[in-house]
Amino acid sequence: MGPETSKPPSPKRDYNQAILVKLIIRQRRFLTLLVVILCLLTFKQAASAQTAQLTGIITDTKSSLIAGAMVTLTNLDTGVARKAMTNTEGHYSLPFVPPGTYRLQVLSSGFKPVTRDSVRINVDHAERINFTLGPPAGTASVFPHPW
Repeated sequence: MGPETSKPPSPKRDYNQAILVKLIIRQRRFLTLLVVILCLLTFKQAASAQTAQLTGIITDTKSSLIAGAMVTLTNLDTGVARKAMTNTEGHYSLPFVPPGTYRLQVLSSGFKPVTRDSVRINVDHAERINFTLGPPAGTASVFPHPW
């Protein structure tokens, strides 16, 4: 038996190998994308399951909505503070709040500051805390004369 002679590659064989390589690359890209998507979904689920949300409405003593009030939430254990400002409807929202005990303070120009201590935030819970702001201390109220 003589030495084997190699046949030159046929165009059909090269074409089939090129298609196979393209399919393998597409499959790897698809699997990589699938793994990334699953990781992101898992992270989102973990983040939302370990936090809570704090919302509320700020009004004055006449039930008028207060826009632009600064709401500060301070963790009493860590000292970390988060801030939010009320919108035009007096609504504030602090999403993704870690569980813990907090001090909640509301400040607005022309109103007496209000503070609520020992606000407990629990995991995976939407807490709603509304505030009513009064006039600043030392402000004299004007009443009509009784006669």
